[in-house]
Amino acid sequence: MKNSVVKIALIISASLGFISNNSYAQNAKFLEVIYKKEVSLKVDTAKNNPYQVNLSAFNTPLADAVKDIRYSLKTSNNNSVFKVVESLDNDSKNNTLKKAAISIGGTNGDFYINKQDSITILNKTLLDANFRVLLKPKKWKIHNKSKYIGKYLCYKATTIDTVNNSIGIHKFRVNAWFTNQLPPYFGPAAYYGLSGLILEVENGKMRLTATKVSFVKPFKIKKNKSGKLITEDEDSLNQIEAEKNIKEHFNDVFR
Repeated sequence: MKNSVVKIALIISASLGFISNNSYAQNAKFLEVIYKKEVSLKVDTAKNNPYQVNLSAFNTPLADAVKDIRYSLKTSNNNSVFKVVESLDNDSKNNTLKKAAISIGGTNGDFYINKQDSITILNKTLLDANFRVLLKPKKWKIHNKSKYIGKYLCYKATTIDTVNNSIGIHKFRVNAWFTNQLPPYFGPAAYYGLSGLILEVENGKMRLTATKVSFVKPFKIKKNKSGKLITEDEDSLNQIEAEKNIKEHFNDVFR
């Protein structure tokens, strides 16, 4: 009789353990990561053009504005979405500063990742029009370096960003730190594709660092289908046109 009670207890314990582990495995696919941002690239302070002199006045308040900005990365099975979560102040001046702070480093817009189909789309507004930019995956190199971000052991990986703007083509080294303790592949903005989740990324313009990781109830991510679908090359042309318009605007103001 005593042995039978022990066997029943072991069976119940094993069943509960299976349920608990299975529940964790399911919930691990649904999480939200909050990132803070630091700006490492200042607005150009060169004095060869009037608009650059004017823009240089943004440097100090820009550093302050970025402190209040937070981004959210949510993962749901094979999908994720990354976007800014802090609302802009009502004051128009603060709005201008925060919009600039949000944009620096390529973090403006909503980034949707479909891991199963290997598709990443950036939803953004430019030149008063909505676009869906089809992003290319990064080619990563993993290094024999590690550190802790919060309680998670992270490993270093690097890649190269290529930016085509009105000045020319530029290449930036990107440093990322990812952990195998969280669902793989996903990360902030256009940085993803590693064997763990990216908790920190720095691209020469800004740094995003995870400040909170939460496991949440299962949910679905809705795909945004509004806006013209374009490639990264077409997006670069749009950016160049937008920059030209901004420069012409400032030149007209200071004539």
